[in-house]
Amino acid sequence: MRFLAVFILFSCFFSTSIAQEQMPAKVAIYLDCSAGCDQNYIRSELTFVDFVLDRLAADIHLLITSTITGSGGLNFQIIFFGQNKFNGQNDTILFPLSPNTTEVERRIEILKRIQFGLIPYISQAPYADFIDIKMNTTKAAGNNKSLQEDSKDKWNYWVYNLSMDGTYNTDQIYKSSQARGTFSINRTTNRLKVDFSIYGNHNSSTYQYEDNGGITKYKVTNSDYQINHYLISSINQHWSYGYELSYSNSTFSNNKNRKYISTGLEFAIFPYKNVNNKFFTINYSLNMRHNNYYDTTIYNKTSEVLPGQILKIILIVKQKWGSINSRINYSNYLKDFGLNNISLDLLFNIRITGGLSFYVYSYGGLVHDQVYLAKGNATPEEILTRRRQLASSYSFNTGAGLNFRFGSILNNFVNPRFSNN
Repeated sequence: MRFLAVFILFSCFFSTSIAQEQMPAKVAIYLDCSAGCDQNYIRSELTFVDFVLDRLAADIHLLITSTITGSGGLNFQIIFFGQNKFNGQNDTILFPLSPNTTEVERRIEILKRIQFGLIPYISQAPYADFIDIKMNTTKAAGNNKSLQEDSKDKWNYWVYNLSMDGTYNTDQIYKSSQARGTFSINRTTNRLKVDFSIYGNHNSSTYQYEDNGGITKYKVTNSDYQINHYLISSINQHWSYGYELSYSNSTFSNNKNRKYISTGLEFAIFPYKNVNNKFFTINYSLNMRHNNYYDTTIYNKTSEVLPGQILKIILIVKQKWGSINSRINYSNYLKDFGLNNISLDLLFNIRITGGLSFYVYSYGGLVHDQVYLAKGNATPEEILTRRRQLASSYSFNTGAGLNFRFGSILNNFVNPRFSNN
C-alpha cells in the first residue's frame, strides 16, 4: 500500500502541468493504419501537421489499407476523410507496390503519397506560405514560427490505458481459466518519457487422469502482479538518462515480493533523430533488488538484497537492401560476477538481388543468475504442468530461410472472389 501511495503521488506530480485547452495551429491528423505502416516514421517525418488520438477531434481522418495483388505485391489505398473545418472535403489515393519492395521502400512511398494528398488541405492552413513542394521548413524558421514547435494539448500529452480480459476453457479432463488486467499512464515528448503501470495476472488449471485404477485431479494455480514507474530524460542528441522503480510478485518464480530500483545512462552512436534509418545505442545501469521468497532458495535464502549492473547494446539498421535488428544484454550481481546472464537477439532480412531475399533470426542466452529458484527437486507433475520455474543454464532458438519470386511484377489487379478474408 505504501508503494501504491508513492505511485499515486508521482502521477499527480507529473500531471499538474496540464495545459489550457487550445485548438492546435496545425492541421490535426488521426492516423488509422492497419496495413503495416511504420507509424513512428510517418509521425516523425510529417512535422507540419499534428497527430491526435481522438478521431472526432481530427481535421482529417487518414485511413490506410492494402490488398494483395495478383503478382504478390500490395495495392495501397489512402483515404483522406475531411472533418470539422474540412468537412466534406474527401480524397482517395491508390498506388501499387512491387512484391520485392522492402520495408524502407514501402514506408517512403506511403509517406510520399500522404504528402501529396495533404497538399489541398495544407494550402488552406495559416502556415501554408512556409511550405514549398519539398516540405522545406527553413522559411518558416526565418519568420520566427518553426513548424517543429509543439502544439498545445489539453491533456499535456498524457495517455491513459485500461485493459481487462479473461478466458475459460474446459473439456472432460482439463479445465483452465485466466484473468488479466493492466492500467497505465504515460507521457512522451522529445525531451521526456514518463510511465506508470499496474499489471495483474491469475491462472488456474485442473488436470484429471487415471492413476492406479482411480481418478486423480491435479490443480495448478499461478499469479503475478507488478507496479512499475520509469522516467527517461534527454540530455542532447546523443545522451539520455533515466531511472526505474518497481514492486512485483510471482508465484511461478518463487517471488513473494521484489522491490527494484535502477538508474543509468544511454549513449547513441548516431543522433536520436536518425532513429528511422539507423539506431545504435549503448546503455549502462546500476540496480538494486530486495527479494522475499515463498520457499527457501537453492542458495538457502528466504530474503536478500542484490545490487547489480546491466549493459545493453542495440543496433537497428533499415535500408533499401533490407534490415538488421540486434540486441546484446549482459547483467550480473555485484556480490558475485559468476551470477550473470548474457543474451543475443538477432534478425537479418537481406535482399540479395531482384526477387531473391534471405532472412535469419536467432535468440540465445547463457543463464547463471537464477538465485530465486526454490530449493528441492520438482515432482513430475510440476515439471509437466510448469507449476514452478526450473533451473536452466541456457536457452536458444533460431531459424533461417530463402525467399525467391519470379514472373510478373506488373499485375495490379485485385480479385477478392472466394477469399476467406
